[in-house]
Amino acid sequence: MTARPRTSWPTMLVGGALALLGAQLTPAQAQTAAVPAQQTVHLPPAPGTVVAVIGQGEAALRVTRADFDRAFRLAVAELLNRQGLPLRQELLASFAPSRGQFFEQFVREKQIEYLARQALPDFTWTGRPRIGPQSFTTSEAYLEYLRGAGYRDEADYHAEAERGALIAAYRQSLQERFAFSDAQIESYYRLNRKQFIQRDEACVRHILVPGQPQARDLRQLLIGGGDFALLARTQSRDPGSAAQGGDLGCVTPGQTVPAFDEVVFSAALGLPQLVRTDHGWHVVEVTERRSAGLLPLDQAAGQVRQTLAREAAARYLQTLIDRVPVQSYPERVS
Repeated sequence: MTARPRTSWPTMLVGGALALLGAQLTPAQAQTAAVPAQQTVHLPPAPGTVVAVIGQGEAALRVTRADFDRAFRLAVAELLNRQGLPLRQELLASFAPSRGQFFEQFVREKQIEYLARQALPDFTWTGRPRIGPQSFTTSEAYLEYLRGAGYRDEADYHAEAERGALIAAYRQSLQERFAFSDAQIESYYRLNRKQFIQRDEACVRHILVPGQPQARDLRQLLIGGGDFALLARTQSRDPGSAAQGGDLGCVTPGQTVPAFDEVVFSAALGLPQLVRTDHGWHVVEVTERRSAGLLPLDQAAGQVRQTLAREAAARYLQTLIDRVPVQSYPERVS
């Protein structure tokens, strides 16, 4: 159970992988397929091979094939986790034909990282990932979680968290350059009223487990004051939401399966409920529910400011990206 101008790479990736899986030979076909008398084996470039140089001078980022492989692995893992699947080697291999498609996005992300390091040279990450060994009953379970999310080990996990924090801080610094008057906010609101017409909506979190007895035990723990987020991180079989403490965000009627939908829009707020679906047993808690209608301007103003700042910052960022010198070698990642 899962709730991160051009076609997005994840969309292309899914299509490419499905096409590949659909085109695989069946065992019978494999037996009758012709085997060439001789095959030329082409070894991939070494992990240290440079696949892109971002920027220039001593500050330039020299990006290796190992860097690309890591980013590709994490991107595939994120995509699989959203579908409720942990990363496995055979699944990663099935996405190999999409490596070339991903390379363009990868280079763009490295350009943003280059700009972020130039703009925030003294940036220091002092935080910690929300998920750590303290969230798991055993160290093996923690390592299993990390590998299922695409990380080699805890150091790899922390390095990616630090890089993400740097880029988030940079994007935020760009947004803070822009300010909008109340008149601009109201104008945007009135010109885009349809964006602020909301349906009935419920915000929900869940813990997915395979059996009813475990679900009942978890419900009793929660009723007794148990930490929902901690239990979700350590017990839930849904990797897409477990890392978020079970949070599925907000859903509208019909967005989830009928049994789940019924509870989400009828259960009392804050009271854990049990739901059975094809995925297993869910311990569900509705944290907030909103009625349909037009969101008033005073409630929408903050959202409008964020939207305008984000859009303005994105346009400005693109002009900066276009100025970053790039030497890329996509043939080295295929």
